[in-house]
Amino acid sequence: MDVKIGSMNVSIWSILLIIGGLLAFIGMFLDYVVMTIDLGFLGSESEGFTGLDLLDSDEDEYGALSFVSKFPLVIGIVGILALISGVLPMFVKGQDKVFTIAGAVLAVVAVVLAIWFFVQGVGPGLFVDEPMQELFGDTLSAGVGLYLALVGSIVAAVGGILNLKEAL
Repeated sequence: MDVKIGSMNVSIWSILLIIGGLLAFIGMFLDYVVMTIDLGFLGSESEGFTGLDLLDSDEDEYGALSFVSKFPLVIGIVGILALISGVLPMFVKGQDKVFTIAGAVLAVVAVVLAIWFFVQGVGPGLFVDEPMQELFGDTLSAGVGLYLALVGSIVAAVGGILNLKEAL
């Protein structure tokens, strides 16, 4: 299924791959996690951490596992690489299948990493120490950036896999 853009025929699935990769990349700049601290009768206070903020985290500051805190950057980079693998076949002829396979694989990797971060990174005790959580009632929730990265990587994976199916 192709769409005519200018003088080029572009697969609708490649367009999905490109859009999904872009969304996964943009998610890195938005809040990945939001920590809410219960202040008792004073209410609560929330603080969001973007994917780039998590790069600066270390085990002493947030109680985070260092490899999980790097996932937003990796998901953003994989999203951009998926986007590039969707764009390059429009300009480089003869290597369509290589880019198609690369786009599908990269998009699936982004989905796996986003789900892994969602399960491990937002889980209790990973970014918030258990004793602190019990004492202050801290809660950690997924931010809009994580949801955008997850949705973008799923859209890219659907586009990449259907593009691969169509190409082979």
